[in-house]
Formats: sequence, C-alpha cells, structure tokens
Amino acid sequence: MRTLLLNVRIAKLDALNKTNPRINVEYQCSLVSYSAFTIQVVVGMTKNVVIIGAGWLGQALGQKLSTGGLAVQMTTRNHTRATQPGWALFNADNDDLQHNISLQKAVWICCLPAGRTPESQMSYRHYLKTAISLAKKLNMNAFILCSTTGVYTNNAGLHQESDDIFAQSERQIRLLQSETLVTELGELGKVVRLAGLFGPQRHPGRFFEHKSPRSNGAETVNMIHQTDAVDAIHFIVQHLDQTPPIVNLVMPDHPTKAEFYQQAAQALNLPAPKFEIGEAKQRIISSQLLFDLGYRFGFDSLYAALQQS
Repeated sequence: MRTLLLNVRIAKLDALNKTNPRINVEYQCSLVSYSAFTIQVVVGMTKNVVIIGAGWLGQALGQKLSTGGLAVQMTTRNHTRATQPGWALFNADNDDLQHNISLQKAVWICCLPAGRTPESQMSYRHYLKTAISLAKKLNMNAFILCSTTGVYTNNAGLHQESDDIFAQSERQIRLLQSETLVTELGELGKVVRLAGLFGPQRHPGRFFEHKSPRSNGAETVNMIHQTDAVDAIHFIVQHLDQTPPIVNLVMPDHPTKAEFYQQAAQALNLPAPKFEIGEAKQRIISSQLLFDLGYRFGFDSLYAALQQS
C-alpha cells in the first residue's frame, strides 16, 4: 500500500459545492491499486486580523483579539506609531495611499466612525473604498464593517436586519451606500450595525452634563456596552461562515431615555437630566439574530453595564 498526503489550501471545495476561502482542506489518500481513498476536511479559523480605525472601539477590539492568539495589525495615520508592534500605517488622504500593512489572508474590520457632516461622510466612504481595494490585493478572508443602527428609520416599532429601509435623510442614504460596498463582496462581506456605544471614558451619565436633552424622554434607548460590542465582533470573527450579511449589535434591554440617562447620571452623583416627556415611543432595534447565532451578552441589563463604565 502506498500513502499520499496532500495539504492544500483551496478557495473552492467541489465536494461541498460552494466557495469558501477560509477552508483549510487536508486530503489524506490511502491508495490501494489507486482506487480507494478517504478525504478528511479540517476547517481552521483565520489567524490574521487588520483593524482599520483603531480609536476607542478599534483599540479595545485589537487588544481582545491579540490576547486571543490572533495576529493583529491596528492602523494609524501616525508614522511613528506605525513602527510599533501591532500597528501599521494606513493613510488615504489626498488620494495617495500610504500603508505598510503586511498581513495576508486576514479578516479586515473597519471601525472608522461614519461622521455626521456630508464632508466627513464623503471622507469615510473614500477610506472605506480604499481599504476594501487593499484588502482584496492582500487576499482578505473577510471584511467586516462596523456600521450603525442609525441606518434604520426613527419610526416606532421593531427594526430587524431583514427590513427594507426607506431612507429619510441624506445621512441614511450615505450609510446604506457604504454598507452596500461591503455586502457586494458576497460571502466575504459582513456588516455589524452597532447601537449607541458607552463604556470606559464614555459614560452616559456625562452625555447631558453640559447640555439639556432635546428628545422625548418617553422614547426607548438602543445601546451596547463596549465590552459586549468587542465580544460580539470577536464572536462573529470566530463564526464567519454562520454569520449572515448584516447583524445588529444591541443590548436586548430598552428602558426609556429618561430612565436610563437619569440612572446613569445618578451613578456619577451628577444632577439628573430633565427630559420633556411626550408620547410613549417604543423604537426597538432587534438583537434576536445575534442571539440566534449563539452569542450571549455579558451584561444582564444596561443598568448592570453602567457599573463597568
């Protein structure tokens, strides 16, 4: 009997009849008269991650992934920082890309804030397109965009990933256009829509410290703590094949704005913000799909999360 061991990394596995560049296939063929053989398939998780936009969320995510045994490059426009371990240069200002990103076959995660002005949103879209183009050249395994639940309308009701969104503002239109750049990548593209973020150095008790609320205090909130946002993205990186194109990242807890922000201010011994209380409005961003994928939130409630902010 002769044994032939082949280790091949492939982009397409005909036996599964689907394209998947993340599959590592080991063919172990025991050849008897060149007729009998067995095939063993081993699926390996990606080991490389590139984070575009290592700010408040991106750095926390990079630290989480690197301690989990992944090779991580967080990007910066600062040339000095780009020489430090774990960092890489990525500067697309003035249409002249400068970078020293070296990780091949990586999962790319864009954590850049989308911005609120038309100018900042145009710059964001340019950086996103440039990052996707470079990721393709470096044979990316996936591209995850950290988008926002701000793409949904302000209408009351339950908002889910499968909704047809009819944009009511220019900002919504531009956000959806940016998401489309990623979903058009097919199986490689994933969009996570993040709810309002809070956590270390971003305590919601200070959100109205120097200004008065202008919104209806009877409206519900859609929020997520930095820890759960990071853990959920990490979970998605580990389960890319099972993750649909779009997933909401939001805590399944929706107190009113008045309740949440007054409780947050009291936690810091600050004066409670005074909301105008209008008609009750339950605008709920669903977290059911994330739950169905198997993720479990680290905090039981937003109030519990406030204690870690």
